[in-house]
Amino acid sequence: MSDAEADAVAIFHPVHREALLPFLDLDDDSDASDGIYAEELEDGAFLLFTFQPYAQFMATPAYGKLWLAQFGEEMGEIHDDPRGVLFFPDTLEPDAQTYAAVVAEVGDKGVFVQPTTADEAAAAVAGIDPALLQALAEQLLGASPSPDGSTNLPTSFDIGKLLGGMQAQLMATMGIEAAAHGDAGHDAHEPAIVVDAHEVHENKVQKKPGT
Repeated sequence: MSDAEADAVAIFHPVHREALLPFLDLDDDSDASDGIYAEELEDGAFLLFTFQPYAQFMATPAYGKLWLAQFGEEMGEIHDDPRGVLFFPDTLEPDAQTYAAVVAEVGDKGVFVQPTTADEAAAAVAGIDPALLQALAEQLLGASPSPDGSTNLPTSFDIGKLLGGMQAQLMATMGIEAAAHGDAGHDAHEPAIVVDAHEVHENKVQKKPGT
């Protein structure tokens, strides 16, 4: 697999390990968890497997900001590095087992992304090239078939709704229930965005390292 086809891996250096754990799936054999598949390093750092294309994170840091927005106000507790969060392609497979050593081994093959709020991330996306924004909307919202067999892509109205509720959409895409980590920032009277838990699990199982 080339770097162009690789998925992004993020490395976290938590201030408080317990603050990060609720977001994670650390059990290779678990069928129940919708958390982010992760591996713990010897010094308590974590590799988080995004299952999102690394090329997007590298070309447009706003994608990384959107992915990080799911952690909300917990970000200050779950990562400690003034440079931001390092994303790198899963093709690298570093041998290092500590945060500093992994960062050194990855070197300039990765990209640091500064965490931001969901609103700021949405604003950043608003400045992305329209074709890239359309691609992101299709990834998050999906494309629906028409009765005549053609495909209905998200409209500008759909994209506007996507930007307005970016954090909730993002969390749903990553297979994380907002209720598990507190208020996701959307109207409590609006229906929750639901993803197919079986599809999320199957995707995780198929793409876990070593499978």
